Amino acid sequence: MIFLFIYFPDFLQRWLDHFRNIFTSSFSLLINGFRVGNMNTKPLSILAIETASQACSVALAIEGEVVVTKLKEMSSGQSEALFPMIREILFESGAGYKDIGVVAVTRGPGSFTGVRIGLAAAHGIALARKIPIFDATTLEVITFKALTDDRPQFPVLSVIKTKQETYYAQIFSKSGSQLCAPRLAPVGGICDMLQETVFSKSNIFLTGDVHSNIIHALKEKGWGCMQSTTPSCVSAYWLARLAIKDTYKTSLGGIKKFPEPFYLQTLDAKPAKFGGQLRPS
Repeated sequence: MIFLFIYFPDFLQRWLDHFRNIFTSSFSLLINGFRVGNMNTKPLSILAIETASQACSVALAIEGEVVVTKLKEMSSGQSEALFPMIREILFESGAGYKDIGVVAVTRGPGSFTGVRIGLAAAHGIALARKIPIFDATTLEVITFKALTDDRPQFPVLSVIKTKQETYYAQIFSKSGSQLCAPRLAPVGGICDMLQETVFSKSNIFLTGDVHSNIIHALKEKGWGCMQSTTPSCVSAYWLARLAIKDTYKTSLGGIKKFPEPFYLQTLDAKPAKFGGQLRPS
């Protein structure tokens, strides 16, 4: 532990600040009896939380319909923004924490810290309320949106851009079944993944962060490319829709007691200069 504080002081301080905010908020909910907004009795609802992407979004579904959702684009600061946004949507819907029957959360792949923030918040609320957690990967969420909005007749390639020149990628059938495990790959690796998974070259449906370099590379390899007609981003709205759909046993997502974070790359952190000590004179 001493070693960690010597070499990663700034990194650890940011982590401590993130989780202090999350658990303080969760504990205050428990102490206050989960009372927010209009306290009329409501049917049990689904609270969806998404912080794994470059945004913070929340949504509330009641009786199978998403009634309110909020999304704020941000690369950091999700821990400070998350619980105020949850309180806002509960107040607007006239619901309270006592009305939540399921917490839905994305578990990655995505921002290392963002994944942890969303899962920690979901765990805290689920423990306090003694309710289950529905989890899905970010790739499953954008795939579900494509299947719902576009109804593709071909295999679906879902991609999410990382901070480097790589993508999180996965291939699904037109019914939503996983045809391969998620991968972290450059554009060339995505072409290889398609070749390994979809044996006959034909049309492929693309969704997510579909950049022109991916389309160009696939067409050069002989693939026909169809693309989603609407922007495809990970959001709590589509996570909530997926959690509602899970009632009918889809192959995407699932109920778990305590879902684990899902990463496809190692933490991008470097030791502090001079061992975390003051610059030598």
